[in-house]
Amino acid sequence: MKRGPLGILIFLIVALLVAFLLMKELQNPTPLSERASQAVADTAVDAVQSAVDTINEAVQNSDLTESLQSMLGGTR
Repeated sequence: MKRGPLGILIFLIVALLVAFLLMKELQNPTPLSERASQAVADTAVDAVQSAVDTINEAVQNSDLTESLQSMLGGTR
């Protein structure tokens, strides 16, 4: 029974924190569509960056760079 008052106190603190955060959100609401579009944009940027990194790594690990340089050098 000694933990009872401590548990109630922690519950009240968490409830006040949640209420405060909800109040802040209601004062400055961000539309869900804006959040979703930002998340999609962030995901797309990450995917493109990952693809570019993968291509760069593949080119560096192959002889493709040297082949392209020799082809370009041979045509000039």
